Amino acid sequence: MTSVPEWLAQRLKGPVRRLGREERGFTLVELLLGLVMGLIVASAVLTFSEAGYRSQVSTMDLTGALSQQRLGMEKMTREIRQATSLTLTNSQVVDMDTYVRGASGNAELRRVRYDCSSAEVCRRQEGPVGGALSANAVAIVGVVQNADVFDPEPDLYPSFVAVAVRVRTKGTADSPRRVVTLRDGVQLRNRL
Repeated sequence: MTSVPEWLAQRLKGPVRRLGREERGFTLVELLLGLVMGLIVASAVLTFSEAGYRSQVSTMDLTGALSQQRLGMEKMTREIRQATSLTLTNSQVVDMDTYVRGASGNAELRRVRYDCSSAEVCRRQEGPVGGALSANAVAIVGVVQNADVFDPEPDLYPSFVAVAVRVRTKGTADSPRRVVTLRDGVQLRNRL
């Protein structure tokens, strides 16, 4: 066997010994503590992320539900605004002759009734002017919580109708049901 010269052996021992003293590394306890602290930080980040996600989903559900209610309210107020004759039976039912967009895309004068008196829903019925209303009532605004929806001003021959609908939103485990009030006012401009 060939032996390593003495001078080379001395040279190789020096750097190895120096590296061992200067760069010791981590002990097992230090590694375990670092791992535990990293897990705690990661779980906190995940918890906050999950809470943010749940809040976003709840907000999106609320926004979607209110958007549907708002669209129904806009249709109701648009048709009241276009009415040529208007009869308020009470604060929950309005009967009118109004312009609606027909199947051809043109505005047609039709008889329309909004009835918000039963089952927490405002329903819309349509028929020919002076004729019977259709039996198929369409729900326009759902989960209505207030009894007085239509408020004419002045009472006898109104020129303005205030419309207010309190709607209940769907609740989840994270967000309870809320009641939101949608309000609008209609200046009657086509009265004959």
